[in-house]
Amino acid sequence: MLSDGELILVAGALLAAGWLASLIAERFRLPALVLFLGLGMAIGSDGTDWIDFEDYELARRIGVITAAAILFEAGLAAGFAEIRPVLRPAVSLATVGTFITAGNHWAGCRLAVRLLVATGAADRVYPRSDGQRCRVRIAETSEAAWQAVADSRGRSRNG
Repeated sequence: MLSDGELILVAGALLAAGWLASLIAERFRLPALVLFLGLGMAIGSDGTDWIDFEDYELARRIGVITAAAILFEAGLAAGFAEIRPVLRPAVSLATVGTFITAGNHWAGCRLAVRLLVATGAADRVYPRSDGQRCRVRIAETSEAAWQAVADSRGRSRNG
């Protein structure tokens, strides 16, 4: 376990490395997610072992805080004009998903949700090669959230 001073040093080094990785990704037109995954592997149990991923509670807390920060940033950046066309499908999906999973404690459901969330992000990172496009409403629904995050990152770098 790291002492408080070491933890602050590691956190600062990770923030600097993440910033540097995003600059490198932007410069070479690479998906930043690939560099972030490499950075995570480098600091994990198989790399420098700065973060012990056998501590599942710590990994869960880091994931929850990170997801909350991403959603908060997307909410700040999204304008109501961008959200209005996709509001009805988004509320419908959230409502149906809530009723389907209400009282459901199956481990398989949790795994399925995590896989669906991960593939949603992967769909943005790796372009589709089969030439097929999503239906317009589905594309608009996913684009609203992802574009808001991308726009807010561009504004924070430029302004």
